[in-house]
This record gives sequence, structure tokens and C-alpha cells, in this order.
Amino acid sequence: MNLKAGFISLKTLVIIILIIVGLGMFGINLEEDVAGNEDVQDNVSYVYTGVRGFWNRYLSEPASYIWNDIFIELIWESFIVNMQSLRNGQSPTNFELQNNLPYTNIPDYIDQYQLNN
Repeated sequence: MNLKAGFISLKTLVIIILIIVGLGMFGINLEEDVAGNEDVQDNVSYVYTGVRGFWNRYLSEPASYIWNDIFIELIWESFIVNMQSLRNGQSPTNFELQNNLPYTNIPDYIDQYQLNN
């Protein structure tokens, strides 16, 4: 039986819940002691600022290119067109586009090659 749910397995989730319950039994309040701690807030703010700067400097432009120019233009738009064709009872493949090929029939040298072999 596969108990995986996304990135975290069920066993890991149960262990995390047990740790939180155990901390509560020892009188540790996560909201006040951890989240309310000024040092923790400063550290989280420092890491967030660093990650945001790294994203803006190095990752935002390539990610934007991949999302807009590759995923949306090449994959998503063709997916939508094909799904609309299926919804309308048509084939998702447009065979009329084959007329744009330099030749519409199999070249003679391929026919001869297949006949000789």
C-alpha cells in the first residue's frame, strides 16, 4: 500500500504531528516561544531576503522565459486547441498542415529503396 501524499509521506506527517504534540506536553508553545521570538523572526527575515534577492537576480528571468515562451506558447496553447477540437468531435491532429511540407508524397528514392529491399 502506497501511503505517499505529495512530497511528504503519511509516516512523516504523523511523526511531525507527534513531535508537535510532544512539545506541547512539555510546555513549549510554538507560537510564543518560536514564532514570537525576535531572533527567530530576524533569522527568517534574513533568509527570506536572501532567497528573494537570489530569485530576482538569477532565477526570475529564466523562469519567466520558460513559463511564458515555452510552457504557455508551445504547450498550453496547443493543449487548449486540441481539447477544443476533441470537444467539438474533431481529431486533435490537423492533417491539413501537411500541405505546407515541401512534398506531399513519399519521394521516389524512398519507394525504390523499399521495393528493392
